[in-house]
Amino acid sequence: QKVDVPIKTELTPAVFPQNTDQFIQASGPAYVALRGNISVEHFFLQTLSTDEAIFPAKGGNWYNGGEFQQLHYHTWTKDHAKVNEEWQWTSTIIGIVNQTVSILQKTEPEGSFKQTNLAELKMVRALAYFWQMDSYGNVPIDITYGDFSSHPNSSRVEVFNFIESEIKAALPYLSTTIGASTYGRPTQYMANALLAKMYLNAE
Repeated sequence: QKVDVPIKTELTPAVFPQNTDQFIQASGPAYVALRGNISVEHFFLQTLSTDEAIFPAKGGNWYNGGEFQQLHYHTWTKDHAKVNEEWQWTSTIIGIVNQTVSILQKTEPEGSFKQTNLAELKMVRALAYFWQMDSYGNVPIDITYGDFSSHPNSSRVEVFNFIESEIKAALPYLSTTIGASTYGRPTQYMANALLAKMYLNAE
């Protein structure tokens, strides 16, 4: 077998991303991460712990060691599977956005497109931090890619202020266009909706 064959193509910053379509493609991993678990762990934590929904056990099905019952009765602990999976999901979103922003800040040429692209990504991260704040309260704030040191928890007030500042900074660069070109990407309407949701529950 030949293992030293000549390389004819190589994916490097010199060839990718190089144009607006490729910059959007390079942003894709953040949106793939966002899509991940919203209808699973996040739904379970947000609805089964309230009076919005309940999962009754039917015979041996849906009991799952009492994990849904624990959410209903508010008896979960730090070892609850869904509590940990929600943390892993939102932390993954934040980490991937940090990585993507780091790459695009270096490779994407300056201009309004770059400002919008980065603002959209930061809104994805702000949404993940909002979910963390809502589910856990005090959480560490980490927006630097490559810094794998342990970060102390920030107070819920500090996290709230961080999210608010990120949204306000992104707002002017977000699109007001609704359609196929912005489908699935944060717009000014999404940013304002998230701000409103924060302010309604600010106390």
